[in-house]
Amino acid sequence: YFLLKLPIGRNQFFVIISGFLLGLIIDIFLNTPGMNAAATTIMAAFRKPVINLFYDREIYDEYVPGINTAAAPFVRFTIFMVLTHLTLLFFIESFTLFNLLNTVIRIISSSIISILLILALDGLTYRKKAGEQ
Repeated sequence: YFLLKLPIGRNQFFVIISGFLLGLIIDIFLNTPGMNAAATTIMAAFRKPVINLFYDREIYDEYVPGINTAAAPFVRFTIFMVLTHLTLLFFIESFTLFNLLNTVIRIISSSIISILLILALDGLTYRKKAGEQ
């Protein structure tokens, strides 16, 4: 969620380092040796090209992607990034194509739950501007 909500014009180096540190923290707490760090770093590296795919090029640098600012592009962006991250993570974890069906089921089910939680959290964090009812 953190990497999805960073402003679009954020420095790419900052995004990649943040992705690595976020993945490393997850790895430390889940005792997974570098799997989350690798998947999150790759996701952070592909963030800018994916944003250019789903958002207009004329948006300003401090624009923060969100469901309340541009719902359709944010939903597509979220789905793509979550699917990419979980696909990388589960294939790094299994490191084989032996049980492919089980891995695909895990990717799809985890993606659905993650996407729903991200969209719900983003909808809950919306703050009305002063003067709105």
